Amino acid sequence: MSSKNVLTRSSRKRADALLAEGRLPEAAELYRKICRSDKRNTDARVMYAVAQLRRDNLEDAECSCLNALKIDRNHALAHHVLGSVLERQDRLSEAITEFRQAISLRPGFANAHLFLANALARQGENREAENGYLKALSLEKGFVPAMAGLGLLYNNIGQSGAAEKWLKEALAIEPGNTEILIHLGQALAFQGRDGEALRVLEQAIQSDPDSYGANYTLGNIFTRMGRYDDALECYRKADRIRPNDEYAIGAQAHVLERRGQLDDALGLLEPFIASGSTHEGIVLPFAELSMQRDNDDEAIHLLEQALSSNTTGQQTRIEIHYKLGKLLDRAGDYDRSFEHYRKANELTCHAVGQVKGVDTIERQAERVVRRMETCDRAFWHALARAGNCSEKPVFVVGMPRSGTTLVEQILASHPRVYGAGELTAVEEIARLLFPGARYQSSYPDGLAGLTGQVLERHAVRHLRQLQLLSDTASRVVDKCPHNFMHLGLISLLFPNAHIVHIAREPLDTCTSIYFQLFTPQHAYACDLARLGQYYGLYRKLMEYWNRVLSIPILNIRYEQLVAEPEQVTRSLVEFCGLDWDDRCLEFYATKRDVNTPSYGQVRQPIYTKSVSRWKHYQAHLRPLMKALDTLPPYD
Repeated sequence: MSSKNVLTRSSRKRADALLAEGRLPEAAELYRKICRSDKRNTDARVMYAVAQLRRDNLEDAECSCLNALKIDRNHALAHHVLGSVLERQDRLSEAITEFRQAISLRPGFANAHLFLANALARQGENREAENGYLKALSLEKGFVPAMAGLGLLYNNIGQSGAAEKWLKEALAIEPGNTEILIHLGQALAFQGRDGEALRVLEQAIQSDPDSYGANYTLGNIFTRMGRYDDALECYRKADRIRPNDEYAIGAQAHVLERRGQLDDALGLLEPFIASGSTHEGIVLPFAELSMQRDNDDEAIHLLEQALSSNTTGQQTRIEIHYKLGKLLDRAGDYDRSFEHYRKANELTCHAVGQVKGVDTIERQAERVVRRMETCDRAFWHALARAGNCSEKPVFVVGMPRSGTTLVEQILASHPRVYGAGELTAVEEIARLLFPGARYQSSYPDGLAGLTGQVLERHAVRHLRQLQLLSDTASRVVDKCPHNFMHLGLISLLFPNAHIVHIAREPLDTCTSIYFQLFTPQHAYACDLARLGQYYGLYRKLMEYWNRVLSIPILNIRYEQLVAEPEQVTRSLVEFCGLDWDDRCLEFYATKRDVNTPSYGQVRQPIYTKSVSRWKHYQAHLRPLMKALDTLPPYD
């Protein structure tokens, strides 16, 4: 062996050691020297690219990979590292091509399968991404990054139970892994297990107090819970960890805008807007803020710029299309508005429909409808009930976008009422009573096998939670709309609860849903025909509950509420067993955090402009109208 080869091998060994120690500038310099002395050394060029990639010197890294591939087109690692460089630059299509090439050259390359799956997931190709992660795991058992990737993927498509499984397996291998703890916290929060989610994220922060991701994600969960003070504290800490980060700045602005602190929100965003930023973390909250400041034209321009960027990811494109639809609707440009809504929903359908097995709200409603004949009036009257006499729970139900937030805000303006937002407690109780597959096979008919003591135990636990939310309120409002599927269970848990059902004209309701971004659990919302079919399930269930349950249900029409607000509000307050209070008519003056898409509307007096809004889009709604044709008229 020549002395030159010995020297090269010695230098390479030293460079690899420096890279492993994280001494990146020294490693890069040594790899560069090897490349100069050995013009055909592809491995050194690839490792030089790795060092530069880790230093964020992406141009040098890309150039070095391309030089290596000029020497050897079949160098699998060179293709893989080039793919990694391209993905870091958000050139996802090019990156995917390189990862596929690496795999074709080396089929057992687990890391290439992992990176390909990551890039596919970013593009919304969820089924292929899932296959990629599973392939990586088949090649390398206990491959923690692939487990974490599956967890993140399943979180994004609404399969939080599957996400939890994989993430807990990964944690068993790497108990202190901060990133996995973050994803697990998200999975638990998506299942409504907020207490567990908070504990997991606090564990992540204890493990790494300076973790941007842990603080930012904890802020997101607090925002979802409506705990805005805590959310702002987390976002501000994330901003201190990573100064001027667009996501952390935008998240703060989003919370402030929701609270009506518009000037403060704008003050955070303006420096970025002035510098020409089209980053999603900035332009999305700016667009929402612009709608409250009548500055729609600038927001449209910025969103269109962001949409035209090749680096904009799939989820961001979805959100931008929804925002542009909303802005153009306000401008009266209904055809262009609908086109953006249509694109947003097509992308959403593609993203949420690829991976099967999600127990969507639609499927849950279908199961209850199928059991209506066997669970008749005699069935419900014969069941055991909890023994509590509490009138504290108030359940406001209906379709999303039907006026549930408005009803909650009216009631929460009463000094004896606390508005809790959309709680997940009732579905959680149902799943605890019927764990695993039993929820799909035995609910609600399996309620016949429960004793009053079992029901009382779950009811008392929930009442304690309501007491923690407010120890002074005599009524606590849960406005989770799809609790309309669980009214039978509610009647058993809380025989003296107050159930308020608000209905809105079907075409107005469904059009408004189609124009709103929902979670994957609401997969029906992105297809007009399915949306109409789901509305039919809802109507059947509400007619059924009104027929078979003995617990009183107050049925309100949205159109009557906005046309005769005092009359309907008085009947609502009386139904809930409350004395009249004039503040219920001035609900828009009530200062409280509202964490639903209707948060801006409840800060205004009642208006009627949402009535018959669907007519602006009539030419585009034929699949929806056909699906609704089979329903009885809405009176």
